[in-house]
Amino acid sequence: MSHQPIKILPSILANQIAAGEVVERPASIIKELLENCIDAGADDIIIRIEEGGVKSITISDNGKGIPKDELLLAVSPHATSKIYSLDDLENLNTMGFRGEALASISSVSRFSLKSRFLDHDIAYVLEMEGKDEPPKIAPTQLNRGTTITVKDLFFNTPARRKFLKSVNTEFGHIEEMVRRIALSAPDISFTLFHQDKLILKLPKALDEATQKERLRQICGASFVNNMLRIDQSAVGLHCHGFIGKPTLMRSSNDLQYVYVNGRFVKDKFINHAIKQAYRDVLYGDKHPALVLFLDIEPSQVDVNVHPTKNEVRFRDGRLVHDFVVSSIEKTLAGVSLLGTRVEEVVAPPPIVAAAAMDIPFTYPKPQALNTQELHLHEQFYKESCTPKSFNFVETAVPEQPLRFGKALAQLHNIFILAETFDGFVIVDAHAAHERVLYERLKNTWREVATQTQMLLVPKSVQIGNFAKGILLEHLSLLTDLGFVIDELTEESIVIREVPVMLADADLGHFFTELAHDFELLGASNSTDDFLDQILAEVACHSAVQAGQVLSMTQMNQLLKDMEYTPRIDQCNHGRPTWRRWSREELDVLFLRGR
Repeated sequence: MSHQPIKILPSILANQIAAGEVVERPASIIKELLENCIDAGADDIIIRIEEGGVKSITISDNGKGIPKDELLLAVSPHATSKIYSLDDLENLNTMGFRGEALASISSVSRFSLKSRFLDHDIAYVLEMEGKDEPPKIAPTQLNRGTTITVKDLFFNTPARRKFLKSVNTEFGHIEEMVRRIALSAPDISFTLFHQDKLILKLPKALDEATQKERLRQICGASFVNNMLRIDQSAVGLHCHGFIGKPTLMRSSNDLQYVYVNGRFVKDKFINHAIKQAYRDVLYGDKHPALVLFLDIEPSQVDVNVHPTKNEVRFRDGRLVHDFVVSSIEKTLAGVSLLGTRVEEVVAPPPIVAAAAMDIPFTYPKPQALNTQELHLHEQFYKESCTPKSFNFVETAVPEQPLRFGKALAQLHNIFILAETFDGFVIVDAHAAHERVLYERLKNTWREVATQTQMLLVPKSVQIGNFAKGILLEHLSLLTDLGFVIDELTEESIVIREVPVMLADADLGHFFTELAHDFELLGASNSTDDFLDQILAEVACHSAVQAGQVLSMTQMNQLLKDMEYTPRIDQCNHGRPTWRRWSREELDVLFLRGR
């Protein structure tokens, strides 16, 4: 093999390679230029696109502009006004900072930058065609701010141009990028044109009404009508924004916007936290919708992980993860479909009768329970299958209007019709009772459910060498959780003792998930998740079934139980448990007052 000498790359080639890290497609240019507009203090931005951004991109802002003597520096590699020292890098409060964007963009396009600095009388334009010709600077006309035009993207790197998709696809990415940035900058107006056609016009959103309108334009009316405001704080952390109710479930995570210090990110800790927080209220592989902002001390997060700045690294990822989980869970548990916090309706009442009411009906013994579910089920039933206190517990409720009102009738032996002070609600009795039972099971039976059991026949599990190594590193923690395992081969482990509730679980899948959690977070919630799945099955099989006749006493007691049950808006499978209609809606329906 012949020797290839080491050489320094020509500056043109080096700039084009660097551009590949920043300029992936036209939407990448939109991201970089819009971030520059925000950092320049603009409050009005206009974007004009031709042929999906491949032919032309023009972005105009009314920011502070760039002085004439800094125009050449602006398109030079690693030139920036955002940072000057390592301390600045560790305490960033701007969107851009690397000093690569304009240099990279101008190296692969026909590039024009017009700018008028603050109150200067004259504006200047800098023009370039790749890096083959030196930049040209001349006076020009411009009222304020900066206008950048990028034409013929990748004209001098045709190989990269071949990787671009259709005009509609590329513009779709551009529109999504504008929406993403607009959500994080409510004090800026955005206008987007494609082929001279107005696509998106977002006025400033400075109050609650205009903020909701911006959310409606970007995320849709369904999101605005089914969102909950989240606002939770801890030492050095603030989580705020809007999260979708679990009934707004989606088949993909395309409506999840997460920001760290105003910057859109895709972070594995936060994504895992979102999934964890919704685990009790979403069905199957569905995804929630949300617009979530996390504010954290800049020194506690590294945004210099990737050239696109979409990824971050937290100094204490576990702390951030647990804070996000807690913030979302509190919001989901504490807010009803009416948008009223439970604690604002009435304080939880004292329990005045620990034993069950003498309710004249029984439940059939479930037929579909496996061993550990049956074990737990039998903890609650006598041989006669008469429900004990976890079903209908009599409570003292203050005399005042409650959310779920007073039962009037049972419809089709499935739904409860109840009158409230301003309308009526319909409750799916099975779904609501299932949630009531599940929450009580979790609170009452955690200790019993985690008792350990020695397996008569130890189970060997094939999990792979990498996962096995992670589990063995956390052996003491596994012991605390109730597991006794040993190394069997390079690819497998043998399980000798488990929590009693996991005796019949799919342990191969369980330990694979456990290893993934340990790798990501240094700890795991997998044991609790598996227990919760079992408890959810028990609650589902034990709840009142469709077709079962309920007395008025039973229906009213269930309505009372619902008042103080977390996450009562959805059953364990993510279905809604109740719906409300107001007097005003009834008046409109029957044309009253017209």
